[in-house]
Amino acid sequence: MNNEKSTPAQNLSPKGQPRTSAHRLRRTLGALACGMVIALVWLAPPCRGQRASPTSTCSPTPPIPSPTPGNPYNRVCSQCFSEGADLILPTSHVAKDIPAAFQPPDGTILQWVEYIPAGSGPFYTILVFHGGGFYKGTANEIGVQKLAADLQANGYYVLAVSYRLAPCGLIKKQPNHSHPESGRPPEQTDDAKSLVRAARQQPLCNRHVAVLGGGAGAAHAVFAALDMTPSPPSTYPNWCQGGVDDRPDCAIALSGPYDLSDREDAGGVRLEFVKDVENYTNTITRVDPDGGPCQKTVSVVAQVKPQSVQTFKPIFAAGSVNDETPPHQMDDLECALLANNIDSSLYETLVIPGSDHGLLIWFDKDGLIPSRRLRLDAFDFLNAHFISQP
Repeated sequence: MNNEKSTPAQNLSPKGQPRTSAHRLRRTLGALACGMVIALVWLAPPCRGQRASPTSTCSPTPPIPSPTPGNPYNRVCSQCFSEGADLILPTSHVAKDIPAAFQPPDGTILQWVEYIPAGSGPFYTILVFHGGGFYKGTANEIGVQKLAADLQANGYYVLAVSYRLAPCGLIKKQPNHSHPESGRPPEQTDDAKSLVRAARQQPLCNRHVAVLGGGAGAAHAVFAALDMTPSPPSTYPNWCQGGVDDRPDCAIALSGPYDLSDREDAGGVRLEFVKDVENYTNTITRVDPDGGPCQKTVSVVAQVKPQSVQTFKPIFAAGSVNDETPPHQMDDLECALLANNIDSSLYETLVIPGSDHGLLIWFDKDGLIPSRRLRLDAFDFLNAHFISQP
């Protein structure tokens, strides 16, 4: 697909961290060069591709009151089913039902598509979550296929997954699409958690699982990496029960929405984003000062906790300057991490040039000096925080 190469996962020492030191040096030199250029001429955000620092502007803004009580925006299902066509996959990439023990209790059938690398395994495993505004998208769409094939070629066992969708969407046997709770929180994030647990039980998985998502799928990936709240005993998704930490080893998020209550940006309110959020959460209440159900409480940022409370799973987050997801969402994530004093060596955030969204930015240039594909930054992250794990 391009001439840039990454180190195949199956050829790496479990305790090695290939290219990590060189990568840090490259980023340091890139940051210095970028700063010198900014001093000479005012540039747009492509040079912002660095980790957040304590000097970042992260003063919290007061909650903006919700609008006059009314009904949240709901998608018309007839407009959704014809959006986007899947490619014809080879027989080896046909979607399969995940094991019955990890299926949702409402009769929905979750599926995944396997991408098996060369070798005998077991392999480091990556779950790929599609995007689609929480209401559409499939595990077979072209963006998922291209990215999953790239991960597979680099030695990872990849499972491209489905999850329940807020009305609309077409998920196998998902009931009650018109029901106000169908596909709404916490169903989608519960599915993400169950999929992580299911992946670890696959014979080809070495029990190390990372999650990668685009758009709405990016939010679910980070949510699963952050939330260690146990499920009630013996109930779906049977998450973190008995003191077990079921979270994935790390998360990669591309164009994720991290604070669903925040829809303001430099360009004003993103109306399509507002529609997606209201449709998904089924509420117009952005922040409830009494701590009740609202858009804020089901957001990724509400799950960030200080490292003194629980361990932090590494996160790599990226988006584009003119992303469909309001770029300010990256600031929301950075601010939540800073406010909770998360070790900056455990996360990386990049805003890259262009207007691509979600999984499509995987192959874009990162805007650093020297510039290269974002995928290589992500592989460096995986080398340091995933395959180096004991």
